[in-house]
Amino acid sequence: MVGVTQKDVVKYLSTPKAYAGAQEVLVKETHMSYVFLVDDNAYKMKKDVRYPYLDYSSVEKRKLYCEKEFQLLQAYGDDIAISVCPVYALSDGTFSIGKSDDEYSKIADYVILMRRFPEAVVYQHLSDEGELDRFEMMDLAEKMVDLHEKAKVRKDKGSVASFKAVITQNCEVLQSFAPRLFRSHEIDDYYKKAIEELEKYAPLIEERRNNGMVKECHGDLQLRNICMKDKKPVLFDPIEFNDDFSCIDTLYDLSYLLLDLEFRGQRRLCSILFNHYMAYSDDLQGIPLLSLFQSCKSAVRALVNATLSETREDEGEAIYHRQKAYEYFVLAREILNPPAPFIVACGGLSGSGKSRLTREIAPFLGTSPGAMILRTDILRKRLCGELPHGHLHKDSYTPEMNQKTYDKLRDECTNVIKCGRVALADGIFASQEERENIEQIAKDLGVPFYGFWMDAPLEVRAERVMKRERNPSDVKSMKVLMRQLDTDVGEITWNKINTAKDREETLADARAIIGC
Repeated sequence: MVGVTQKDVVKYLSTPKAYAGAQEVLVKETHMSYVFLVDDNAYKMKKDVRYPYLDYSSVEKRKLYCEKEFQLLQAYGDDIAISVCPVYALSDGTFSIGKSDDEYSKIADYVILMRRFPEAVVYQHLSDEGELDRFEMMDLAEKMVDLHEKAKVRKDKGSVASFKAVITQNCEVLQSFAPRLFRSHEIDDYYKKAIEELEKYAPLIEERRNNGMVKECHGDLQLRNICMKDKKPVLFDPIEFNDDFSCIDTLYDLSYLLLDLEFRGQRRLCSILFNHYMAYSDDLQGIPLLSLFQSCKSAVRALVNATLSETREDEGEAIYHRQKAYEYFVLAREILNPPAPFIVACGGLSGSGKSRLTREIAPFLGTSPGAMILRTDILRKRLCGELPHGHLHKDSYTPEMNQKTYDKLRDECTNVIKCGRVALADGIFASQEERENIEQIAKDLGVPFYGFWMDAPLEVRAERVMKRERNPSDVKSMKVLMRQLDTDVGEITWNKINTAKDREETLADARAIIGC
């Protein structure tokens, strides 16, 4: 037992004899932990490592952070974490988890005992297999909104100074890998651009912190840290080792997941998640910070993969992480250089397919996560104090309320454009005046405008309305749809698109007009 190291503990826990009745042990390793998968359980051990941003270098510290992670998992209420267990080094040279009858035993380390779930239900796997779609992203967005609403406010964290420190530290560590993985001058260029962006929005960052938008968040929202349980998303592996990484702006927390989807080529899912989160959170104030947040997260991933590339003994794994490190760094730079913004408006009577088009075309417009969808159905409910899935009384559809809704739509379009992002307006736009007003916004702002008028035969529109699922529109019956038949829409000068065609054809028609 003299001179027991964590390497000894890991070697023993990697064998079935460490677990009564176990037939097989699967070992997963990251740059911060080992996870031993045994039957229905998972045992997570913090690595004996120390980095500028993390310190697991003693048994006492690993115990502290095991307990902290356990508390965070319990707070999520998803029944994953079971307990924190000591790992005893026994006098015969073996080890025991949880208890020891050996009076000469000594605690060698600690593990978090958790319920194991199959790899097939982890969102990273589901994404790779093409098994994640719109409704899964909507569920995840609502889960995150709920998490962020309930999270504890931390006004002592998330300052501009601390954010600058993170950017500086990231770049300093990245420089340690130059010229092996990165070009030094490109890191300098990135640092300069990131600091410029930070200084530009410093007042907004401080305003959000003072308004309670910096909270105790997850801090590491990646697809690999989310699983499906009872058809609902469950979060695990939150950051517990550094409050500067987890006590952050809620949109900074969201940005990690958006980045992960973007990096994996899942821009459509990224866009759906983002826009549904915004529909429920109403956090348009933070939109200007999104590129900076995503870019910083991408730099962190570059750093992590660079570190992994030099700690892996297998050369194939080392090469894999070197490539990922470079790709993440390239993405970090690209995100801070978005294309010029513009406005797209999709109009048409209920069931015409305008909302479907906005959802499908949004990922192709602008930088990650795509265009900001501004939907009159949601804005109207927001003005009435109702959630997107709520139902409004017919009194909320008066001409006066209609005017307020479209005024709000134009204001939000203006704000989105000023943030440098593409605004995608979704509404009936039944009157010529409403259509002209949204076009005027684009003229006043000096940005391009694209207008689409969606239409389909009545029977197609009726079928769509009757089949609506989790749709914020209150038009869900034939009776309400028929009321629109006498609507005088006036002269239509926008690009007309027949949505009775295949969905991909409709999308292709619209993309061809915009050139995206």
